[in-house]
Amino acid sequence: MNTKITVTAAALLFAAIFVSQNAIAAAPCSLATSSQIGAALNAKFDAGNAPTPSTCEWREVTTGTAIYIVDVNTSNANFYSSMKTQAGQVGRAKPLAGVGDEAFFLLAGNGVDTSLYVKKGAFAFQVMITGGRALSEADRETKEEAIASVIAKQI
Repeated sequence: MNTKITVTAAALLFAAIFVSQNAIAAAPCSLATSSQIGAALNAKFDAGNAPTPSTCEWREVTTGTAIYIVDVNTSNANFYSSMKTQAGQVGRAKPLAGVGDEAFFLLAGNGVDTSLYVKKGAFAFQVMITGGRALSEADRETKEEAIASVIAKQI
């Protein structure tokens, strides 16, 4: 009897994890609100749209020319491991503690572009800010970290 209960509980736990991981991947725009994205960048953003099933893109709503685009790409832990392995080929990896189970910034060779990769459990995601006013590397990292922290809490 105890074996049956344990197996059933394990199966239900696996199913819950599988469903929640698929729900996250299926609705990446549900991982943060436009207000949360805007708070990180001190700007107003649209509600976000999903150009692909695993991506959400929020665009700054402005009348000027400074438009930030925030992309969040969702995937699995294998994607995270692959990006971490390849980081040295396209730039350099800079570890980040305190967000998810493990995280790193990928600093592109041009010294301007960064992406933040986060792994939490079997789930992984990337945060990337493009466009807008020029940001220092430190400022861009701070803003990407703020957005990633919001998303990691949803997982």
